[in-house]
Amino acid sequence: MFLRREKRLMRGLLDLHATKRFKKIYHYFPIRGQSFLPCDRDFGCVKRSFRKHDRIYTPEEYEDMILTSRKKQPFTVKQLRYSDIIDFKNWWPDYYKKTCSTLNRGVGSKRETFAVSNYRQFLYESSSPGYVKTWEYIDGLHCDTFKLLKEHKESPPLPNNGAYKDPVPINEKKIADIKKVMHHIQGETLEFHYHITSWKTTNAENDD
Repeated sequence: MFLRREKRLMRGLLDLHATKRFKKIYHYFPIRGQSFLPCDRDFGCVKRSFRKHDRIYTPEEYEDMILTSRKKQPFTVKQLRYSDIIDFKNWWPDYYKKTCSTLNRGVGSKRETFAVSNYRQFLYESSSPGYVKTWEYIDGLHCDTFKLLKEHKESPPLPNNGAYKDPVPINEKKIADIKKVMHHIQGETLEFHYHITSWKTTNAENDD
């Protein structure tokens, strides 16, 4: 799951830097357990609010808990709908390669194959759309450069009508798990779960 999120984020940043809105975009994947970021304090505040509730049934309940978890400078919440999400999976292959090899190979050095999980720092520059520079470690000394844009393709704009038009199918095993516990749910929240179980399903195990 985490690797799929990494790939989607990288695709989105490649497309964003192609618009030349930013000169450079630095992209980091900190080592898990080693990062101490300002947002960590916010997550802790929200988690304390979650722990006060034994059962949470709907996204609206999560929204209310986040909004009330901090009195000073309260958080803002935006619920994302499927129409807010761009379908990069079907748009990406027309312009970008799934993988490629390094361009800056030194004498006697090994040719590296691009894989998101191998790197912790990325750099996208508007002066070279379709290219990405990578480092195995944040602020590392060695840098590799990959060209992900396909040959004879111009740098693509962000898709204007690329958002999902229908709910994304849910894995049928997850739907089965929801149905198993629905007899424990009562009241208005039951309607929400009936709506979820009516969505289209998929049996794809590793859908990217």
